[in-house]
Amino acid sequence: MSFELFVRPTIYHLAGLAEIGLPEKRTITARLMRNLNSTAGRRDFIRVEIRAATDGGLFEAHPVLGKSGALSTMVKAHGYIIIDEKQQGLLQGETIEVLLFD
Repeated sequence: MSFELFVRPTIYHLAGLAEIGLPEKRTITARLMRNLNSTAGRRDFIRVEIRAATDGGLFEAHPVLGKSGALSTMVKAHGYIIIDEKQQGLLQGETIEVLLFD
């Protein structure tokens, strides 16, 4: 996550890509498949696995839970969601924006 948040934007900036308007991240809209708790006042970055919807609707975002330093969670994840500092979590079924890993 540190690479995604700090290193990649720096590389984009140094390469001049930020100035020409290329998007830094690809995103999709998905439906969250379980409740997620979050402490108010702290921004959380939750890795998610994306699956095709069983009902033909939005993609499904399944949280990949585990320790933040575990590489196995990164291998399973297709992207991540951000829970803002002002929120105390997200509810199952909410429509969310998923930032995809390249």
